[in-house]
Amino acid sequence: MKNKTIKNVLFILILIITSYSFGQSIKPHTIGIVVSDIEKSTDWYENLLELKLYKEMAFPEYDSLKINFLKGKYFQLELMEKKTSFTINEYVADYSLNNKPLIGFSKIAFSVPNIASIYKRIKEMNVTEVLGITEDKEFNLRYFIIKDLDENVIQFIEQKSD
Repeated sequence: MKNKTIKNVLFILILIITSYSFGQSIKPHTIGIVVSDIEKSTDWYENLLELKLYKEMAFPEYDSLKINFLKGKYFQLELMEKKTSFTINEYVADYSLNNKPLIGFSKIAFSVPNIASIYKRIKEMNVTEVLGITEDKEFNLRYFIIKDLDENVIQFIEQKSD
């Protein structure tokens, strides 16, 4: 259920980000991700997306819920840790996003101005790479894909000029 909820939230945010890039009035505000280790994930996302932690909250009475808010120029990230959170791999041992995708979100994608420099910086962080820099001629873009500490898929896209 956690993965499905995360994927649904990410899908809505991708739609918002897309609509914002085409000049619509809806803008991205917050992306929420449930994580297994809030301290490690906070450090990881601060470095990866160049965000800054600005607020920490804890609610021990709600299943040890912890929430960290990270902020950038265009959106904020809300990381949540809860004692009863789980991954799909706990229930489907051979789970594969490519072979058996869950209904809901499959990734979050970010636009970047220079894919080569972002790729180099992120590779130095020792991330799990899913796909190196790939050119998509049909959409006139280049992208690469990584996974975060909890196996969530993150894509970086550079739109080439026509």
